[in-house]
Amino acid sequence: MPFKSGSEEEQLRKLFIGGISYETTDESMNDYFSKYGKIEDCVVIKDNSTGRSKGFGFVTFETETEADACMEERPHTLNNRQIDVKRAVSREESAKPGAHFQVKKIFIGGLKDGCDESSLKEYFGKIGSIETFELPLERDSDKPRGFAFITFTDHDTVDKLVAKRHHYVNGVRCEVKKALSKSEMEFSGPLFLLQSIKCFIF
Repeated sequence: MPFKSGSEEEQLRKLFIGGISYETTDESMNDYFSKYGKIEDCVVIKDNSTGRSKGFGFVTFETETEADACMEERPHTLNNRQIDVKRAVSREESAKPGAHFQVKKIFIGGLKDGCDESSLKEYFGKIGSIETFELPLERDSDKPRGFAFITFTDHDTVDKLVAKRHHYVNGVRCEVKKALSKSEMEFSGPLFLLQSIKCFIF
Protein backbone atom coordinates (compact mmCIF):
# COMPACT_ATOMS: atom_id res chain seq x y z
CA MET A 1 0.00 0.00 0.00
CA PRO A 2 1.36 3.47 -0.90
CA PHE A 3 1.13 4.92 2.59
CA LYS A 4 3.53 7.70 3.41
CA SER A 5 5.63 7.73 6.55
CA GLY A 6 3.88 9.68 9.28
CA SER A 7 5.43 11.90 11.89
CA GLU A 8 6.59 10.39 15.16
CA GLU A 9 3.55 11.90 16.88
CA GLU A 10 1.16 10.45 14.29
CA GLN A 11 2.78 7.03 14.41
CA LEU A 12 2.07 6.79 18.13
CA ARG A 13 -1.61 7.52 17.48
CA LYS A 14 -2.10 5.24 14.48
CA LEU A 15 -3.05 1.57 14.87
CA PHE A 16 -3.01 -1.29 12.39
CA ILE A 17 -6.19 -3.38 12.53
CA GLY A 18 -5.70 -6.85 11.05
CA GLY A 19 -7.79 -9.97 10.62
CA ILE A 20 -11.06 -8.09 10.23
CA SER A 21 -14.13 -9.66 8.64
CA TYR A 22 -14.79 -8.88 4.97
CA GLU A 23 -18.13 -7.50 6.13
CA THR A 24 -16.46 -4.88 8.34
CA THR A 25 -16.87 -1.35 6.96
CA ASP A 26 -15.29 2.01 7.73
CA GLU A 27 -18.42 2.90 9.67
CA SER A 28 -18.63 -0.26 11.78
CA MET A 29 -14.92 -0.12 12.59
CA ASN A 30 -15.25 3.54 13.53
CA ASP A 31 -18.25 2.76 15.76
CA TYR A 32 -16.29 0.08 17.60
CA PHE A 33 -13.07 2.02 18.24
CA SER A 34 -14.73 5.36 19.00
CA LYS A 35 -15.46 4.12 22.53
CA TYR A 36 -11.75 4.56 23.27
CA GLY A 37 -11.62 8.19 22.14
CA LYS A 38 -12.06 10.62 19.28
CA ILE A 39 -11.03 9.18 15.93
CA GLU A 40 -9.18 11.32 13.41
CA ASP A 41 -9.24 8.76 10.61
CA CYS A 42 -10.61 5.24 10.14
CA VAL A 43 -10.30 3.24 6.94
CA VAL A 44 -10.69 -0.36 5.77
CA ILE A 45 -8.20 -1.01 2.98
CA LYS A 46 -9.87 -2.27 -0.20
CA ASP A 47 -8.70 -3.90 -3.40
CA ASN A 48 -8.56 -1.29 -6.17
CA SER A 49 -9.95 -3.70 -8.75
CA THR A 50 -12.76 -5.42 -6.86
CA GLY A 51 -13.51 -2.90 -4.12
CA ARG A 52 -13.46 -5.78 -1.65
CA SER A 53 -11.87 -5.46 1.77
CA LYS A 54 -8.32 -6.79 2.08
CA GLY A 55 -9.00 -7.81 5.67
CA PHE A 56 -7.15 -4.99 7.40
CA GLY A 57 -7.34 -1.28 8.01
CA PHE A 58 -6.04 1.62 10.10
CA VAL A 59 -7.45 3.71 12.93
CA THR A 60 -5.87 7.02 13.94
CA PHE A 61 -6.91 8.55 17.24
CA GLU A 62 -6.65 12.25 18.04
CA THR A 63 -4.28 11.61 20.95
CA GLU A 64 -1.64 9.08 21.94
CA THR A 65 -3.47 8.56 25.24
CA GLU A 66 -6.57 7.34 23.40
CA ALA A 67 -4.50 4.93 21.31
CA ASP A 68 -2.88 3.65 24.51
CA ALA A 69 -6.30 3.08 26.07
CA CYS A 70 -7.30 1.00 23.06
CA MET A 71 -4.12 -1.08 23.24
CA GLU A 72 -4.63 -1.72 26.96
CA GLU A 73 -7.99 -3.37 26.22
CA ARG A 74 -6.58 -6.11 23.97
CA PRO A 75 -7.73 -8.55 22.75
CA HIS A 76 -10.46 -6.96 20.64
CA THR A 77 -13.41 -8.65 18.95
CA LEU A 78 -15.24 -7.04 16.03
CA ASN A 79 -18.10 -8.65 14.09
CA ASN A 80 -17.69 -11.85 16.14
CA ARG A 81 -14.03 -12.18 15.17
CA GLN A 82 -10.93 -11.59 17.29
CA ILE A 83 -8.83 -9.02 15.49
CA ASP A 84 -5.15 -8.07 15.59
CA VAL A 85 -4.57 -4.54 16.89
CA LYS A 86 -1.06 -3.07 17.04
CA ARG A 87 0.92 0.08 16.30
CA ALA A 88 1.15 0.92 12.61
CA VAL A 89 4.67 0.79 11.14
CA SER A 90 5.89 3.63 8.93
CA ARG A 91 7.53 2.98 5.57
CA GLU A 92 10.83 4.20 7.00
CA GLU A 93 10.70 1.80 9.94
CA SER A 94 9.49 -1.12 7.79
CA ALA A 95 12.89 -1.28 6.08
CA LYS A 96 14.61 -2.18 9.34
CA PRO A 97 15.20 -5.84 10.34
CA GLY A 98 12.33 -7.35 12.28
CA ALA A 99 10.15 -4.25 11.99
CA HIS A 100 6.97 -6.35 11.95
CA PHE A 101 7.95 -8.87 14.63
CA GLN A 102 6.19 -8.66 17.97
CA VAL A 103 9.02 -8.82 20.50
CA LYS A 104 9.29 -7.78 24.14
CA LYS A 105 13.03 -7.07 24.22
CA ILE A 106 14.96 -3.97 23.15
CA PHE A 107 18.62 -3.15 22.55
CA ILE A 108 19.78 0.20 23.94
CA GLY A 109 23.03 1.49 22.43
CA GLY A 110 25.21 4.58 22.65
CA LEU A 111 25.26 4.62 26.45
CA LYS A 112 27.73 6.99 28.09
CA ASP A 113 28.97 7.45 31.65
CA GLY A 114 26.02 8.29 33.83
CA CYS A 115 23.62 6.00 32.00
CA ASP A 116 23.60 3.42 34.76
CA GLU A 117 21.05 0.76 35.65
CA SER A 118 18.96 3.01 37.88
CA SER A 119 18.69 5.85 35.35
CA LEU A 120 17.83 3.47 32.52
CA LYS A 121 15.18 1.70 34.59
CA GLU A 122 13.74 5.03 35.68
CA TYR A 123 13.40 6.28 32.09
CA PHE A 124 12.15 3.12 30.38
CA GLY A 125 10.06 2.02 33.35
CA LYS A 126 7.81 5.04 32.80
CA ILE A 127 6.87 3.70 29.36
CA GLY A 128 6.18 0.09 30.29
CA SER A 129 6.57 -2.60 32.94
CA ILE A 130 10.11 -4.06 32.97
CA GLU A 131 10.54 -7.83 33.26
CA THR A 132 14.34 -8.17 33.02
CA PHE A 133 17.33 -5.83 32.68
CA GLU A 134 20.82 -6.62 31.34
CA LEU A 135 23.84 -4.29 31.39
CA PRO A 136 26.86 -6.20 29.96
CA LEU A 137 30.24 -5.40 31.53
CA GLU A 138 33.81 -5.51 30.22
CA ARG A 139 35.59 -8.68 31.35
CA ASP A 140 38.75 -6.93 32.52
CA SER A 141 37.43 -3.75 34.12
CA ASP A 142 33.80 -4.53 34.97
CA LYS A 143 32.87 -1.27 33.28
CA PRO A 144 29.65 -1.07 31.22
CA ARG A 145 30.18 -1.94 27.54
CA GLY A 146 27.97 0.92 26.34
CA PHE A 147 24.77 -0.98 25.68
CA ALA A 148 21.96 -2.72 27.54
CA PHE A 149 18.93 -4.96 27.03
CA ILE A 150 15.49 -4.60 28.58
CA THR A 151 12.64 -7.11 28.35
CA PHE A 152 9.14 -5.76 28.95
CA THR A 153 5.94 -7.57 29.84
CA ASP A 154 4.14 -6.32 26.71
CA HIS A 155 5.35 -6.14 23.11
CA ASP A 156 3.38 -2.90 22.64
CA THR A 157 5.87 -1.12 24.90
CA VAL A 158 8.63 -2.07 22.45
CA ASP A 159 6.54 -0.89 19.48
CA LYS A 160 5.98 2.47 21.20
CA LEU A 161 9.67 2.90 22.01
CA VAL A 162 10.71 2.16 18.43
CA ALA A 163 8.04 4.51 17.07
CA LYS A 164 9.17 7.32 19.37
CA ARG A 165 12.67 7.22 17.81
CA HIS A 166 14.33 9.85 20.06
CA HIS A 167 15.32 8.85 23.59
CA TYR A 168 17.48 10.80 26.04
CA VAL A 169 18.77 9.40 29.33
CA ASN A 170 20.58 11.90 31.55
CA GLY A 171 20.88 14.21 28.54
CA VAL A 172 22.46 11.53 26.33
CA ARG A 173 20.66 10.37 23.19
CA CYS A 174 20.37 6.58 23.08
CA GLU A 175 19.79 4.21 20.20
CA VAL A 176 16.75 1.98 20.73
CA LYS A 177 15.78 -0.93 18.51
CA LYS A 178 14.18 -4.34 18.75
CA ALA A 179 16.45 -7.10 20.07
CA LEU A 180 16.02 -10.02 17.67
CA SER A 181 17.03 -13.63 18.07
CA LYS A 182 19.20 -15.30 15.43
CA SER A 183 16.18 -17.05 13.91
CA GLU A 184 14.21 -13.79 13.80
CA MET A 185 17.12 -12.08 12.04
CA GLU A 186 17.16 -14.83 9.43
CA PHE A 187 13.43 -14.37 8.78
CA SER A 188 13.79 -10.59 8.45
CA GLY A 189 15.64 -10.77 5.13
CA PRO A 190 14.63 -8.93 1.92
CA LEU A 191 12.02 -11.49 0.81
CA PHE A 192 10.28 -11.47 4.18
CA LEU A 193 10.21 -7.68 4.21
CA LEU A 194 8.80 -7.56 0.69
CA GLN A 195 5.97 -9.85 1.71
CA SER A 196 5.28 -7.93 4.91
CA ILE A 197 5.31 -4.25 3.97
CA LYS A 198 2.30 -4.49 1.69
CA CYS A 199 0.09 -5.02 4.75
CA PHE A 200 1.57 -3.22 7.70
CA ILE A 201 2.98 0.15 6.60
CA PHE A 202 1.41 3.56 6.15
